[in-house]
Amino acid sequence: MKSFAREGANSRVTIKDLSEKVKRVEGERDTWKQKYERLYERVAPFLEAVKHAPKRVMDFLKSVLREPPEVNEPPQQQRTTPERKRSTGIDL
Repeated sequence: MKSFAREGANSRVTIKDLSEKVKRVEGERDTWKQKYERLYERVAPFLEAVKHAPKRVMDFLKSVLREPPEVNEPPQQQRTTPERKRSTGIDL
């Protein structure tokens, strides 16, 4: 009988903790839902443009997002004049 009472008390604590977590997660869900809705409102014109002119939009996006062509740097020119001897700082 005591074990049932102890188990009941433990389960009430667990239920309370889980209920608090549910409330917190529901609040977070509402926050993310609002963020999503605001973002959707901002990008709605873009999404409509993609629906109406997919080929033109995709061509434009490809041209904007393409990687620039690699630029081959010319090889460094080798010196034709001999290098000067550098002073060691010791004068004789």
